[in-house]
Amino acid sequence: MRRLVVSLLLVMVALTACHSDEPTVPSLLPVVVQGRPVLKVYNANDNVLLTCATGASAPSELNAQTVTLTSEAGSKYRLGTAFFTEDQVTSASAEASADPSVWVVDLTLDADGTRGLEAATRDALRNDPAGLIATIVDCRVATAAVVQAVIDSGLVQLGGLTQGEAQHLAEQLNA
Repeated sequence: MRRLVVSLLLVMVALTACHSDEPTVPSLLPVVVQGRPVLKVYNANDNVLLTCATGASAPSELNAQTVTLTSEAGSKYRLGTAFFTEDQVTSASAEASADPSVWVVDLTLDADGTRGLEAATRDALRNDPAGLIATIVDCRVATAAVVQAVIDSGLVQLGGLTQGEAQHLAEQLNA
């Protein structure tokens, strides 16, 4: 049930940092995955300085308390302090969604990551209207969703991926 809630709560935005019909070439850089609260949303045409280049992996830049990143759709997000990171992902698995051409990666967080996710969703619910939380992969906002309930399960789902992208991301996180 909680997995379903997490799936429904996280409106997925497709990742295109390596989206193509060509096979994905494994990255030599470690993947950066973080959950962060959304502080402000900008339009695609707003002149906002981004923290790092779209699709680039810049771990040192993503250590900042706040970052500004873009999504595949072009929206720009000012994000607060990370409430979970890839170091707190205990497992990741790739699987086809209801639409077999779209794949998802299910993440399971450790106790610290689960507490961070729970606190972030609880804080987001205090906002009126309800706040947003985002999951980032490398330097791109992968998901940004309105929080509708406290999530205390430690389960996060990233969607809108090709089979190759999902399998590659899961492999990197499980390495």
